[in-house]
Amino acid sequence: MRVADGQNQLGFLRNLQRVKVDMNDALERMYTGRRVRFASDDPHAASELMRLEEDMQRLGSQSRGLSQARAWLELGEQAIAETEDILIEAKTLAIQASSDTTQTTTYAALVETVAAFKSQLRGLAGYRVSGNYIFSGTMTNVHPYDAAGTYQGNSSQIKIPLDEGELTLNFTADDLFGEIGSGGPMDIIDRFETALRDGDSETVKSMVGELDAAIGANSTKLARIGSRRGLLEDSDLRIQDRSVEIASRAADLGSADMAKAISDVQRLDTNYQAALSAGARFYGNNFFDYLG
Repeated sequence: MRVADGQNQLGFLRNLQRVKVDMNDALERMYTGRRVRFASDDPHAASELMRLEEDMQRLGSQSRGLSQARAWLELGEQAIAETEDILIEAKTLAIQASSDTTQTTTYAALVETVAAFKSQLRGLAGYRVSGNYIFSGTMTNVHPYDAAGTYQGNSSQIKIPLDEGELTLNFTADDLFGEIGSGGPMDIIDRFETALRDGDSETVKSMVGELDAAIGANSTKLARIGSRRGLLEDSDLRIQDRSVEIASRAADLGSADMAKAISDVQRLDTNYQAALSAGARFYGNNFFDYLG
């Protein structure tokens, strides 16, 4: 009889312990708001949660990359827009200087202004992001121009992955600003300055057409970089949307049903206390005092 009583007590304690474990689990779900804490809680959900976490980390890395790329494109767009402003001002001066009523002796008054345009273009070419020159190709530690105005970067493009393709971030300075002696805005402004200094009215007049063509070419580049920024922003929005979807899915998989968790705690606590009371009646209070 004693053996049977002992077996009954052991079985009772095991059942009581299971109820207590279940109640502690419900309590933790209620306090933490998480349903899946360990892989054993729900192996399938835990596996999918790990995959979703990897996806979220990948999207976070892409988003950080887009933020850095955005800085390149924004500064590049600013430089191109300011280049256009300079070319328009230079064209206005060229028209003024080309007037039949303009005396070559007045050219000297315009020289310093045009010379300043060249300095401004060089300054724009030196734009940097995080210490990296953005118009030197991949030679980002080198200023695009040497002291003579010769391009000293390379023609390599800087690209980042974007969705299923790639996005080019940079223009090189020789493409955007040109090179003294080889054409482009820098060369046009340099020749305009020289013509004014030399009183070369024919060359001064020819500058109007060249500057007009340069403005058109620059506007094309401005549109191109604007298009690139649009692609980047569209991709960023898709990343944000996907991040929200992943977070929602992870919440559905891993979050506890709070109403159910609270109900389970109440139900299991009632069962546990009832079991203690029943056990005390059968086996005596002393045996269960340590469990209360």
